[in-house]
Amino acid sequence: MPVYRVDIEKTDDVYWTNRYHVNAVNPNEAFAAAQEIAAVERAQTASYITFTKARVSLAATVGVDDYTNIPLNYAGQRTATGVLPYFVATRIELYSGPGRPDIKYYKGMADPNDLNSPSVWKPAYLTTIGTGLCAALAGVEGLCNAQGLAYSTIAPAIKVGMRQLRRGTRKVTTPVI
Repeated sequence: MPVYRVDIEKTDDVYWTNRYHVNAVNPNEAFAAAQEIAAVERAQTASYITFTKARVSLAATVGVDDYTNIPLNYAGQRTATGVLPYFVATRIELYSGPGRPDIKYYKGMADPNDLNSPSVWKPAYLTTIGTGLCAALAGVEGLCNAQGLAYSTIAPAIKVGMRQLRRGTRKVTTPVI
């Protein structure tokens, strides 16, 4: 099966994306997976974050403008009690075998009450992310790494992932995709 790239774009006052790879027989299956991934993210993302669109393209066509955008236009569903800076991110590790895992950084999912200390998440938050995000992502049909290997384990990192939106640039105030 071909591997498709799926990018989910979100915004508050800046834009960012999370990229996934999906094994799918045809683009329609990849579109369905993109919408399922967005729904999984949405359930754990704060309500002040807006999901703008998803982009689906063949992973083999790097640098080619052969893609389809899917409009999303809905807000996250998690009620936030405060706002953390965007460089404070939830780090998720996706394992597909021996070696280093794929890593995803999720912004806008946590609030100050989810921190145990400035660098460690509370166990209750890790449990919520483990069941609400990691287990749900594991259930997405065809989710894989860039080489097409299915993930065997998806788990949150205990420590806070510090990740800039774009290294060396200012805030991106126009859509990324």
